[in-house]
Amino acid sequence: MSSSAHRVRCPTLAAHAGVVVLFAACWTPAAAAPSLPQKMHDELYSVYNSSGASMVERLHAWSILSRIETALARPDFETTPANPSFASAFVAAAAGGRVVRSDGTAIFISPYVLAADTTVAISTPSADADSARLAAAEAAGLAPVSDEVVFGPVGTKLRRCAELTLKYPQGQSNAYQLRVYCWQAPANQWVRLPAQIDAAGQTATTSAFSLMPCRIFRKR
Repeated sequence: MSSSAHRVRCPTLAAHAGVVVLFAACWTPAAAAPSLPQKMHDELYSVYNSSGASMVERLHAWSILSRIETALARPDFETTPANPSFASAFVAAAAGGRVVRSDGTAIFISPYVLAADTTVAISTPSADADSARLAAAEAAGLAPVSDEVVFGPVGTKLRRCAELTLKYPQGQSNAYQLRVYCWQAPANQWVRLPAQIDAAGQTATTSAFSLMPCRIFRKR
């Protein structure tokens, strides 16, 4: 196998609602990752977002799609001017882009991830929304480490995952115990997403298939 190829292990994945079995195992050249057949991509995406799919099936779908995302080229888009609490930019679907707040909170969107040209924003929640979601976190045994960040327009569905980076304050002991959770409105609960912690840069980075509020927590 050439060095330009990577293996994407595609576990057998039967989608719900009569959708056919997607695939069992495959080899995907890194350069061909963006050319995933649209039908296959849509089936994986529908499994990930299906309330009827099991957690194992959703995790398999997320794993396949996120590995494809990591193989995509990452062009150096311009950052947008931002203030500590808000940043926004018009992102063309065909070009993708990156929005960065002055505190380092950011979202990176690859080309063709958005279904349409969109003004993407990073903001803070209203006091009422923040209070309600903090109560839900406390009930789930989660202690907030960072402020809540709203990636919007909230509810925007993506064709592939976008990369979300959150900042956390100094003085965190054992930073690798930090976890990223994002708020899923239909279920009214915080859902943990896999994340990479950069202790030196004080950031946590995750991938998501929709825009929504996110926050860094640790277990109480």
